Amino acid sequence: MNNKNLKPLNKRTKSEQREIQRKGGLACAKRRKEKKEIQNLVRDLLNAPLHDGNVDDKITSITGMKGKNISGRMMIVLKQFEKAAKGDTRAAILLLGYDGGDLEFEHKKKLDEKYLEFKERELKNKEDGWY
Repeated sequence: MNNKNLKPLNKRTKSEQREIQRKGGLACAKRRKEKKEIQNLVRDLLNAPLHDGNVDDKITSITGMKGKNISGRMMIVLKQFEKAAKGDTRAAILLLGYDGGDLEFEHKKKLDEKYLEFKERELKNKEDGWY
């Protein structure tokens, strides 16, 4: 980009400033509308049943879900659950995040506790003349 051709907004006339800001506002509104349409489409797809008929909302067991008519959202959650059960940490964190559990918070809390223990030992060693 050629910076010599750029003119700061504060060096433009008031009418030029308004016109540039108006164009920016229109572009922003258009982008927000497009984003909202995509969000609605994704939400509709996630909630749509995989097969014709009513969605079976009641979960009696994980194995009982096989062959049932479930929504896309339920399918994604079920697949993440299967991954988490096989040891996929990211899938577990995702599910716990939706469940209200905060695995990352607990992990950070343990790290903070270990750091404090380390600092206490370091201070005690200094007092004891270890360094």
